[in-house]
Amino acid sequence: VQLGNLASLVLVLAATSLAATSLGPFLAGVADSQLTIDQISNVVVLGLAGLGGAIVPSDRLPAVLQPLVPLTPQYWALRGIGDATDG
Repeated sequence: VQLGNLASLVLVLAATSLAATSLGPFLAGVADSQLTIDQISNVVVLGLAGLGGAIVPSDRLPAVLQPLVPLTPQYWALRGIGDATDG
């Protein structure tokens, strides 16, 4: 891995961590039990990971899903990490 800009990488990782962490308080505010939070978070995280390119490359998704790809934090995290590591 070639680290192009360490400061950029740290900022991308911090922003990604913040986005991931913010899901917990949001779900705590809308869910009625811990079981509901667990179930919803699994579906949301896996769904966004698949859509954002963390499981399957986003360019391989159907054309109807392509406009939704940039709406996911995973897409921006992968793009930012790629840019920061010259990859």
